[in-house]
Amino acid sequence: MRMIQEYISTLEFRYNWSFHCKFKMSVKKQLNLQGIRGIAILAVLGFHFFPNYFPNGYLGVDQFFVLSGFLMCMLLTKTEKLPKFEMISNFYIRRFKRILPLYQLIIFVSLIALYLIFPDTTIEININSAKRAIIFISNQLKTLEDDYFEKLNMAIDIFTHTWSLSVEIQFYLIVPFLFLLPFRIISLTIISIISLFYFYILPSDIAFLNVFARIWQFLIGMIAFIIHQNISTEYQLEKRQSLSVYVNESEQLKCSTNYAIFIRMMIIQMILVVSFPITIRAVISRPLITVMTGIILIFSKRDDIILSNKILAYIGDISYSLYLIHWPISSYCKITGMSNYAILFLFLAVVVSMLIYESFEKWYTKESNIVILILTISLFFMNLGILNNQLFIENNSEGSVTNISELAGSATQEDIARLNHQWELDDQKNLKFQFDNIFGWFPYTGLNQNNTLRIFSFGNSWTVNHAKVMYSECGPRVKEFMRGAISGCEPLYKFPTEYRKCPEFLIEVQQHLGVFKPDYAFHITRSINIGNNYTDDFENDPVYQSILNETRYLVKNIKKKLFILNSIPSIDREALDHLSENLMNNVPKEEIDKKLYMGYDQHVAASKRYTQLVKDCGSKCELIDYYDLFHPNGIKTYRYYDDNGLSYLTGGTHLTPWGYEFVKPFWRDFCNKNLV
Repeated sequence: MRMIQEYISTLEFRYNWSFHCKFKMSVKKQLNLQGIRGIAILAVLGFHFFPNYFPNGYLGVDQFFVLSGFLMCMLLTKTEKLPKFEMISNFYIRRFKRILPLYQLIIFVSLIALYLIFPDTTIEININSAKRAIIFISNQLKTLEDDYFEKLNMAIDIFTHTWSLSVEIQFYLIVPFLFLLPFRIISLTIISIISLFYFYILPSDIAFLNVFARIWQFLIGMIAFIIHQNISTEYQLEKRQSLSVYVNESEQLKCSTNYAIFIRMMIIQMILVVSFPITIRAVISRPLITVMTGIILIFSKRDDIILSNKILAYIGDISYSLYLIHWPISSYCKITGMSNYAILFLFLAVVVSMLIYESFEKWYTKESNIVILILTISLFFMNLGILNNQLFIENNSEGSVTNISELAGSATQEDIARLNHQWELDDQKNLKFQFDNIFGWFPYTGLNQNNTLRIFSFGNSWTVNHAKVMYSECGPRVKEFMRGAISGCEPLYKFPTEYRKCPEFLIEVQQHLGVFKPDYAFHITRSINIGNNYTDDFENDPVYQSILNETRYLVKNIKKKLFILNSIPSIDREALDHLSENLMNNVPKEEIDKKLYMGYDQHVAASKRYTQLVKDCGSKCELIDYYDLFHPNGIKTYRYYDDNGLSYLTGGTHLTPWGYEFVKPFWRDFCNKNLV
């Protein structure tokens, strides 16, 4: 170790300054540490509220990991002379005292907000997510719908961001034992290299959340503290023993100036990386920002002009509250269609975080361990109570109509409103059929193997939503049924998208079609972007030409025909909530119809493109259209409910159980006529 220190101390840098330049590096770096926190949380906020402008802002979490490793090593160093058990227990008490109370409080407040102000269709997925969040296993990726970046784009899961706290808590379980390893800096370096290698060989979505693929970032922080401490200790020792080389005032000033320039350039470069408006590949940006943060932690001084800025340091002070609070607020902003007001929601997140920091956070951090323990346990069991209390989920009174089989009786508008509401709550649950996972590739079982036809369905959640009715009505005629789906994508159109897996899914569709070679394929996709930037000049329409080229490629592996389900307008969730109320108030149905759907112009444009697509595709393509089904008796508006007010669609534009019954005859006739 002495040899390593001597080697480091001889290094000369570009600006002709060296470690022999004597300046005091205080171990108490409160302001500069808070400044780094401030930069990190600002990067995360930019990524979550304005992802198009700050696509690399997620690297702020990587900075948090490095800083956390630095602080953990600092805490353990302060108590390393204590008996080992006392040292470890003291570490856990201090860290859990800091993290748990506020964490459990924010989960509690978020759950209350979930039931009071969030759309009903978000409840089920968030209940499942919160159950993992309260025990710090949010980073366990199980299915495609658990993917972190997919959840960010959908903004459905208000607990998505707790994955990083889960990673940190899981690292806490091993960090004291890593700290106790012999030849500390060498041991930590070797483990870091192994962890970094693990990060690169794992699939990106798994590596992103895996604690073992993240250990290297925490260890960079720990190594940074050890180097920082050794440099500071070496200087103090030389100063006391009068062994330092004499440096005149002009040389010392020059040395100090060069040092300050180097550190400030490093800080500015770090800020530029996390705020760069063009996406940098994670395999490059993540190691870069990790090492840069480590270097800044080693050499930045407490009074650094950038990091010790009072505003930046205060943002660092509230960073924990702000991190926990900001995503539920951002999620509400996106899911309610108010992204244009993102700056106002960001301001709200900052204000709420300041209030929590100045009141609750400052209060509990000064309380005794027993008070913290009681507070944390109380909040934990309150969260468990909400998560397991069906009264929050089911608001049905005894004797009320709660399912379709009871509709033959005299159902009231209150009963119908209650049932529509329940279908909203069960939207995600009702998407599942034969498999627990919603998205991905699945071969349905239980079909008659004496048949010969093979069918293939692909698209987004609209495909998943139709799987049950297709199985019921087309299944008796087929031998094999393969279904593939992903959230938020339109497989025929490679549009510029934040949904990073859409291009990958398109390749998967091509591959599965090539292997499965179905007799019939079904493109069942809720329109998202195909209706954008419409023009009647199809020859020069880049959107249309993209879907035409993709269709021509796909039909090569379809033996008989590709069926394309035409677009319908998406439903307005808020208007759906008032459906029964409007019917009871005798609002004209045509007026209710128009309120119920949104994006009508985009729907019309998508429909025109699909119609032209079928013409240009030729005999191998055919359009399936719900137009007549949702325009009963020649009415001029789409009608998404029956005469009693029972909705055919949920707020997520998915078929309700009543909607399944409504479209069954349509699919029965279609399959009997076309699947031959």
